[in-house]
Amino acid sequence: MSWKRSGIYLHRTRKPYATLGIPLRVTLAAGVVLAVVMAFTNWFAGQEWFWWLPLLLPIFSGRHNAYVGHTSSRFHRDNQHKLGSSTWGKASAAWADLDLKIYSLPCAFPRSKQAREIQEWLYIKLLLPVYNVEHNKTNPRKITRGKAQSQRWAREQGGMRRWVPRTLRLGLYLTVGMALIYSGWEKWT
Repeated sequence: MSWKRSGIYLHRTRKPYATLGIPLRVTLAAGVVLAVVMAFTNWFAGQEWFWWLPLLLPIFSGRHNAYVGHTSSRFHRDNQHKLGSSTWGKASAAWADLDLKIYSLPCAFPRSKQAREIQEWLYIKLLLPVYNVEHNKTNPRKITRGKAQSQRWAREQGGMRRWVPRTLRLGLYLTVGMALIYSGWEKWT
């Protein structure tokens, strides 16, 4: 067995309520650029300001850690989450329709079940996935199975939009960007 077939995995999904879905790379880059610009302008103007505040922008990312688990066969476990299992009589996971991305996490001893369980516990405590039930009682953002299922039903019934067209998203970005540039230009003139 290789580490790709057995080990620990992380599922990241789109946040069910984040209709804009700003990617993490964009929020990180925007946060760093805004922090540098604000630090320079405040230094130049001789003012004290919290230049580190834009670094909190990644909190508003459109994706989050959904589930951490361990398995001896990652291919079959991924299909169980995405498609369900007729062998075990289980439906797909309630969060499987949220643009699922699956990542392998480093695992020290992938063939040992006890080692995988310990590392899974550590990753759950570190990454705080929202849909994990076991070992996740202290997570304030935890979503219970019943709540996740009701959110899935609402999405299937059309209660929440699954996606916002790209043109509307880009139009909103352009509008906000132009408003910020205009308001900043008015202050300098």
